[in-house]
Formats: sequence, structure tokens, C-alpha cells
Amino acid sequence: MPIPLYSQLATFLAMSALLIFGNRTAQEVAETAAIIPGNPFTRIEQRFFSVESFENEICREAESWNCEIRYHIGITDMMWKLLIHEHCTAKDWKPATIIHPSAFISPTASVGDGVFIAAHVAVSSDARIDDFCLVHFNASIGHDARIGSFSSILPGSRISGNASIGKRSMIGSNAFVASGVKIGDDCRVDAMTYVRHSLLDGYIASVRSPNAVKRVDI
Repeated sequence: MPIPLYSQLATFLAMSALLIFGNRTAQEVAETAAIIPGNPFTRIEQRFFSVESFENEICREAESWNCEIRYHIGITDMMWKLLIHEHCTAKDWKPATIIHPSAFISPTASVGDGVFIAAHVAVSSDARIDDFCLVHFNASIGHDARIGSFSSILPGSRISGNASIGKRSMIGSNAFVASGVKIGDDCRVDAMTYVRHSLLDGYIASVRSPNAVKRVDI
């Protein structure tokens, strides 16, 4: 029987401190990290991010822990995610992938660095979740689907088989992306929306509108 992915990650992350940035999602990540079998982290800390606090407080504190630092970005806002990633990379800190023990990850699926997979998520055969994605409670990723880096799949969303979600996109709570549909980069699918047709980069699909509209905030 294959070793669960979260157990493999626990072995890989042993003797590291986990620094999680953000608020509510970050708390979910921290609570999940604390119950990973094998207790892979020497300590788990949650912090709010600002450039000033990062340089003057957080880095100094982390250095005092005298161990390898792993970081996780528990934030859906793209501007902040990219800014935090830039600062942590400059410190040569490595991202941590956190997977809830109740999640099902197919042995043929792949999960990138810095990913959070919440409780009761299902990731099917040959699906691919790229770096720094957030996959929230009770979402499902169908066979051969791909989730691009820095994207967020919110609670209850259904990504069907062979669907593709681009980079930096967000799929709202209880949304449904039909089989084979391609969602471009920097897109947003609102909650409860059924997406039957592919979206070009930078579009919004919403149950409130019969047609996708171009984003103006990217």
C-alpha cells in the first residue's frame, strides 16, 4: 500500500519550524499542520505580514529558533501572496506543503510546493496541483485536471476531469467547472457558478451574469 502523501511530507519536513502568513486561512493551515501524523515541525507560528514587520521583527525572531524555516502563505489575495513569496524566497526559506490527513490524494496525482489541501478534499487520478495553491474544505479535483500555481479552490468547489485552471485564478465556493473546460490565468469564478465554457485570461464568470466579463483589477 502506498504511503500517504502527508506522511511522506512529515518525514521530509522533520526538524523544521513552520511560519504561516495570514489570518483565517492561515489558522486552518496551522491547525492542520498540528495534527499531521509524526508531528513534523518543532514549532508552528502564525504571523501577519507587512514589509516592515517582516524585516524588523519576523526574520529576527525566526533566526532565534535555530532550525530550518519552512513557510506557508495562507492568503488568497494575490498581491500579498506574491509579495510574501518574494520576501521569503530572498531569505532562502523553503515552502511547506500541508495536507489534512482526511484528504484523499490519488497515488498518481502530483502536488507542488507550498500547497494547502484542507479536510475532506479529493484529488483524483493524474490530477496536478501546482505550487502555492490553496484547496479548501470539501473541494474535489477530477482526474487529469490541472490547477495552476497560486490559484485558490474554495470550499465545496468541483473541478471536473480534464479541466484546467490557470495561474493565479480563484474558483469560488460551491462552483462547478465542467469536464474539459479551460480557465485562463488571473480568472475568477464566483461562488455557485456553473462554468460550461472556457475562459480567456483575466475574465470573471458569475452566476449573476449570462456572459463572462473582463476583469479590471489585474
